[in-house]
Amino acid sequence: MNTFFKDGVFYNKEFDDFYYSKNSAIGESKFVFESALNEIWDKKDSLIVAEAGFGVGINFLNLCKKFKNSNKFLHFVSIEKFPLSKKKLKKFYNKFNEFDDGFKKLSKKLIKNYPPKKTGLYRVFFSKNIILDLYFDDIKIALKNLDFKADVWFMDGFSPAKNPDMWDLEVMKGVANLSMAGTILSTYSSSGFVKRNLTEVGFEVSLIKGHAQKRQMIRAVLKENLNPINDEIWFRRVLKTYNKNSRVLIIGAGISGLSTAKVFQNAGFDVIITEKESEVATNGSGNLIGALMPLITQKDVILGKMHYAAFLMAVNFYKKYGKNLVKFNGAKEFAFDETLIKRYENSNFKLDKKDFPYPSIYIKNAASIRPKKLCKALSSEFNILFNYEFKNLEKCDDKYIVHFKNDNIIETDIVIFTMGSHSEELFNKGENPKINFDDKVQISSVRGQVTWIKKGLITNLHLVQEGIFVRQLAKSS
Repeated sequence: MNTFFKDGVFYNKEFDDFYYSKNSAIGESKFVFESALNEIWDKKDSLIVAEAGFGVGINFLNLCKKFKNSNKFLHFVSIEKFPLSKKKLKKFYNKFNEFDDGFKKLSKKLIKNYPPKKTGLYRVFFSKNIILDLYFDDIKIALKNLDFKADVWFMDGFSPAKNPDMWDLEVMKGVANLSMAGTILSTYSSSGFVKRNLTEVGFEVSLIKGHAQKRQMIRAVLKENLNPINDEIWFRRVLKTYNKNSRVLIIGAGISGLSTAKVFQNAGFDVIITEKESEVATNGSGNLIGALMPLITQKDVILGKMHYAAFLMAVNFYKKYGKNLVKFNGAKEFAFDETLIKRYENSNFKLDKKDFPYPSIYIKNAASIRPKKLCKALSSEFNILFNYEFKNLEKCDDKYIVHFKNDNIIETDIVIFTMGSHSEELFNKGENPKINFDDKVQISSVRGQVTWIKKGLITNLHLVQEGIFVRQLAKSS
């Protein structure tokens, strides 16, 4: 997209429209959008704010400043079809003249965590009480794929006259489906086209005073819950919310269990970890070295999209730990046959066809990890119950009663199984089946091996062909 400053305001040439008010970007954000949130500020401790049009991120940064010193939790979901690159966004922040020191600090943090300019859904754990979900795609696709109920909607795309597709009836139906009775929608626009579409999908629409010289703007409230029916029954679920101090029981103290526990702890949950052995990392996480990298698929494969988004989240998570535990060397993955060449050519990575001995892709931020040592570092923050082997569980009202073979019982709000290859036992399979959640689920353990060879690699990169060559982290580091 061709974007630049025009008369001191950031401008998009393709849409012939500005990203924010000529009077004040932050002033408009507070007047139009933050004011809608203020209407329910005292009613909830946890808030979901959804946005159509991330743009330069002013609305998000403004709310970050508001939530920074509060005890409230913000989940901010923003959809953007034409995302700016990290380089362009950074350039904008450097030239933008409305930021005080607080905004400058937040903008630098956003740049640091900003995802690549590729179609997909990306989650950023921005702070202990703020999660940012960025969905880079057409809004009509995003609204069908997302699953939440917003407290407030910010409709902040380019004007309906310049970008009517973002404001049409189909979009408003999607917005209403991701809302609940009482959800507030706010926008700078006062368009009759927008007002009619909102009214048709169940919003009660008001025209209130607009920002600066703008006479009016729309503020709308959804009158009642909608019950959209999906043909695919497996996509239907009941959205449940939990209080901050709800208890989470995590069964299994490997890298999956401990990293999950850390995320829940940061979100304010009461976390309990149980482990059937007498120490952490006794299964696959017991390896001395491992590689952090995504599964590479063609662009439109959902599994590949999930792996890539998870990889970016994992990179942000593990960057908090020292080089003696995690080292980001990058990786080179070789396409050694025609099938892989075709796959990598259509992936999110650039294929270097001239590389030797095979064409390859480079994966930035792939890392070497010491999983066992990392597990021990993570476990120091928790009181883990060892020698607790899961037996079964029962639902009792809104709680789970979990039984262990040592006759101990734990009552909890949430149960998460992170048992690695032992997960077979939860589906009436494996050597020691414990329970049968669903006999139709096909789950099996994947075997592998680690082979140690004498030092011979002259590169710190992971080299991936039919196996993965990973250089051992220096013992002195």
